[in-house]
Amino acid sequence: MLPTIALGPLHLSTYVLAYGVAFFVGGTLAFRGLLRAGDPPRWTAEGLGLTILAGVIGAFAAPAALALLFGVRPVPPLLHGGSTIFGGMLGGGLAGLGYCRWRRISYLGYVFDLGVVPLPLAQAIGRLGCFGAGCCYGKPTQSWLGMNLPGEGGVWAVRYPTQLMSSACDLLIFLLLAALQRHGITRKGVPGRWPFPGFLFLFYGALYCSKRFALEFLRGDGAVVVPPFTTAQVLSVVGLALVLSALLWNATRFRRLTTSRQ
Repeated sequence: MLPTIALGPLHLSTYVLAYGVAFFVGGTLAFRGLLRAGDPPRWTAEGLGLTILAGVIGAFAAPAALALLFGVRPVPPLLHGGSTIFGGMLGGGLAGLGYCRWRRISYLGYVFDLGVVPLPLAQAIGRLGCFGAGCCYGKPTQSWLGMNLPGEGGVWAVRYPTQLMSSACDLLIFLLLAALQRHGITRKGVPGRWPFPGFLFLFYGALYCSKRFALEFLRGDGAVVVPPFTTAQVLSVVGLALVLSALLWNATRFRRLTTSRQ
């Protein structure tokens, strides 16, 4: 494990470094993708910057809120883990929605479809930082998947490499979304082959929540709140229910609109 990388007198946290690379890569690709919406570049930069900032704040504020709500153990130090993607999604999503509303951008679904594709790639890179820092570790196992890795308190054991497994899943989600975007969304506000604008964004949400729920069974750091489920699994179920409801509602609504125009 490499919690820090030494470059002469300079010592860099692998967690911070990986997340820095993730923000740069994800932000750059998101900016390029959002430019396809045809809005002024300044609007795109402002909205994306606000979304990322709100996402970071939400990611680190949410664990503290959950600790108070569910009474789980204290949150790890800021630079050694202790963030949650659910808080980041909520904070960033609300900020992006608010900015689009402020700018009176009517094609919200199209914008969110363009912006979401690089997100799982950034997550895949960020999970490598978790692997280096030793957080988000897996349960001990005798499976062939096991690797000798540290857990809480630096205790080494043969564990599921949940950080690498999560990173691989996120990368697969990114490749799938990129392929679907390439062959689906074609014009501003027009979903192409998709049922409605915003479908790709909601599809990502369904994939991520499903992945997180399944992998949580292999993680060794989750706090159980509704036995045998952890906080992340409860949030995944809630998120998946909301996403599926939104998918069904929008598909029905868009189908009715399409029928009425014919």
